[in-house]
Parts: sequence; structure tokens; C-alpha cells
Amino acid sequence: MRISILLLIIICSSCSYGSKEWYFHPHPPQATVENFVVSLVPYYCEPRGCKSFGLKIENNSDRDLLIDWNKTLFIENGLTNGGFFFEGIETEDRNFNKPPDVVFANSSFWKIIFPSVNAYFNDGWRLSEMKKGIYGIYLTLIDGENVINEKIILYLYPEEQEN
Repeated sequence: MRISILLLIIICSSCSYGSKEWYFHPHPPQATVENFVVSLVPYYCEPRGCKSFGLKIENNSDRDLLIDWNKTLFIENGLTNGGFFFEGIETEDRNFNKPPDVVFANSSFWKIIFPSVNAYFNDGWRLSEMKKGIYGIYLTLIDGENVINEKIILYLYPEEQEN
């Protein structure tokens, strides 16, 4: 018994991987349009990649903005690839219509968003990681009668580190 445990420890130690931290540029990836600033940062990063984004919108105007999630798209390697889902949306309903979010006047909005295309079912819902590549958002905001589209792109890449 002692020999098999020792053998297991030796086998597992030879299979260890270097840890990875994930980096992105531009830093921070953001866009400034009229009276608001939008930024997007990778979130929930693990050694194999990142699973989501943190979206922040600073509304410096005296008007409320709406985020149209049904026209907001995930960008992967230069192409749109579905939309996003987030807390309050069941994973199995991620591709259905979503209600808008309000970004109140003179305030900030923050939400963690997941690319819908990265969700899959394998004995339960899971999320695949975004690996090295170009990612982003094509955001659709509504300001009264005006529709504002803004694209934010970032380059995500790992930094190998030895243990």
C-alpha cells in the first residue's frame, strides 16, 4: 500500500503544469463616447483561460441609458459569435430574449457577462475558457431615441510561469 501511494505521488508530480496568469491589452480596453465610458476586462481566469468579462459603464450624462442585450454581441477573433448571458438568466435560456439593463444617469454600472457560445452541457452546465486570442463586445446602448453601438476589442494572452 505504501509503495502504491509513493508511486502515485511520483507520477502526479511529474505531470504538474506551470501556472499561467492571463494578460490583456490595451489596458484598460475601453471606449469613450459622448458622456459615457465603457470598459471590458477578462474575469474568472484560470490556468486554461478566462471564462467571462467584467463590463463597466460610467454614465456621466443626465439621462438614463438602456443596454439592449438582444443586440449586444460577443466578438471572437474578429467575428461576432452569439451574445452574452449573466446572473438572472438560466444557462439553458441563454439564447432567448433578455430584458434590458438600465444604466442610471450620473452613475456606474457593473456586470459580469459570459459568452453564450462558451456554455455547454456535460453532466451539468459548464463554461469553456477563452484562450489566447482576440475577444470583445459589440455593445448596443439606447439613449432615448438614439441607438449607440460601440465595439471594444482586447487581445488575451497567457504568461507562463515556472513553479
